[in-house]
Amino acid sequence: MNTEMNGKQVKRIWWNGANGDESMTAEGQRTLMLAATHHGDRDEFWVVQYAGTVEVARHNCKYIATIEWA
Repeated sequence: MNTEMNGKQVKRIWWNGANGDESMTAEGQRTLMLAATHHGDRDEFWVVQYAGTVEVARHNCKYIATIEWA
């Protein structure tokens, strides 16, 4: 990943949950998008969850096992 991918749509993410692998899918009113920013000495990557046009959650890519792009 790089910061040029900022705003790219995500279809599904997977992470290692307490009960094994868990996933979240972009469906219905839920949209998932990559937020990639540069902060001078580092890049940060998040998958941002929207309900309609409102941001409802951010998922740090450090803890995501797999990203499936839309």
